[in-house]
Amino acid sequence: MSVWEPNGIFGTTIETNRDIPDISKAPRPQDRVAAMMGWQVRKFVTIEPVLDFDVDVFAEWIARIEPEFVNLGADSKDHHLPEPTVDKIMALVDKLKTYGIELREKHNLSRLKP
Repeated sequence: MSVWEPNGIFGTTIETNRDIPDISKAPRPQDRVAAMMGWQVRKFVTIEPVLDFDVDVFAEWIARIEPEFVNLGADSKDHHLPEPTVDKIMALVDKLKTYGIELREKHNLSRLKP
């Protein structure tokens, strides 16, 4: 009996490329990226809530995972998290598109974009 469905898709949330203490009990972002890189299955990444990041590093990390698509969204619960600027978000979107990654923007992202 297989525990993995052949049409399944494996996903993870990666909010930033930075270590931001006391935000989450999840493994460090770089550990989640490394784990996803090891899977030869269909994958996706959710960046929500998007936290401040380094554009080139973060985009490269996401590209290394080779996801079919990326969900991108903002903090929808007003937690006052360290969010990126609109310019950084747009730069990340552009960079991910150069890698050929499909982006699916969540409706809550409109709060951060003009």
